[in-house]
Amino acid sequence: MNLYQHLSEEAQDYVDQIRDRLQAEAAKPLTVAVMGQTGVGKSSLINALFDTRLPTDPVRPCTMEPAEVTVESKSARHPLTFVDLPGVGESAAADPRYFTMYRRFLDAADVVLWAVHADSRSLAGDVALIHRLLNGAPDLGKITFVLTKADLVHADPWIVPLEAGLPARVTVQPGPATADLLAQKIRFVRETFGATPAAGSDEVVLPIACSSVLRYNLAGVMTAVVDRLNALAIRRLIPHLRIDELDLADAQDVLATTDVMVLDLQRRAALRFADLVAGALAAPVPVGGEQ
Repeated sequence: MNLYQHLSEEAQDYVDQIRDRLQAEAAKPLTVAVMGQTGVGKSSLINALFDTRLPTDPVRPCTMEPAEVTVESKSARHPLTFVDLPGVGESAAADPRYFTMYRRFLDAADVVLWAVHADSRSLAGDVALIHRLLNGAPDLGKITFVLTKADLVHADPWIVPLEAGLPARVTVQPGPATADLLAQKIRFVRETFGATPAAGSDEVVLPIACSSVLRYNLAGVMTAVVDRLNALAIRRLIPHLRIDELDLADAQDVLATTDVMVLDLQRRAALRFADLVAGALAAPVPVGGEQ
């Protein structure tokens, strides 16, 4: 049944306006802000994901201002912008400015990747900062946690499959003991940040463990981003769905019509960046340990 055809002229005009607004909002670039302590590998993660050359340094902080990397999804025909933010904890002088920057991007971005060093238990600074950024609210909202530098966790050796000899590129996986240790660290980070699903929810709770050096689980990072976009970016469309001034007789049909429009847009959001996920999956570490 086409509900639109059965609406009054006034209601059809309203639905047309909603459609225009939805399309305008959907056309805006989607933004992923990458935050976290200095030195946790935020720039390296973006470089590994998109083969970019953001500056990195093993000793001194390199990122002093937001650095944008925009990729065009061929399947989506839509840009996705990753913003590499300076790391907090660099200095007492810089942190107040970075805090203001983080708050601005926390509001503006569709998804936030919060990078945590996989081989560290020092999370009190991150917890306190996130608590301040969220004004004490318990809802982590758009934040997804990523455990970087997973290659530094090694209870047993990482595994390089060599069934058919040494290929030009290899896919490295953690050994059984290392995989178990990473799983324990993931649970620890979940508990520390309170990143647990609501009762009865089927939501997959992150963080995602990954390695930029070994290119381990980069597809998992991109999948997490796309899942978050699907779940959260649609929220910016909801304020346009107002029926206060419509004839009440049309209200339910208008809501049903706009619900279908929003759900269709959400469905397409889940598919449109599939090529970026596939790209991360298809790019394992080159032999030789490229950084």
